[in-house]
Amino acid sequence: MKVVWAVLLAVFTCSAMNTLELRLDRQMKFWQKRLGLEDWNLSVRLVRQSEIDRNSWGAAEWDPESKTGVISVLDPRDYNLRGGELRLDMECTIVHELVHIQLSPLDARDELVREEIVNRIMAALMNRPCPN
Repeated sequence: MKVVWAVLLAVFTCSAMNTLELRLDRQMKFWQKRLGLEDWNLSVRLVRQSEIDRNSWGAAEWDPESKTGVISVLDPRDYNLRGGELRLDMECTIVHELVHIQLSPLDARDELVREEIVNRIMAALMNRPCPN
């Protein structure tokens, strides 16, 4: 009986994560289009805190030559938020990382200056404050 419950729990967890990943992918495509990055081949993935910087909620890796990239968003299991705030912050993370890709040709030398510019643009786009 324990095996049956374990299998059911695993199936439910996988389908829930697939639903979340689909929602994040739809959000990414929406913002990708809004930022004029439709010619980029981008994907989004959930990552655990151990896979990104300790004080981050996401990260992005991209190749400007091939216009490809991956946006990593912190897995809900490692978040300090729940419910609507969690969903909003995950969307903010996607927008934040897309702005990094958009601004990459400018590549400010000072990381703090670059983060401040990215955060200002993200907040203007979202037209609301982000939880984190």
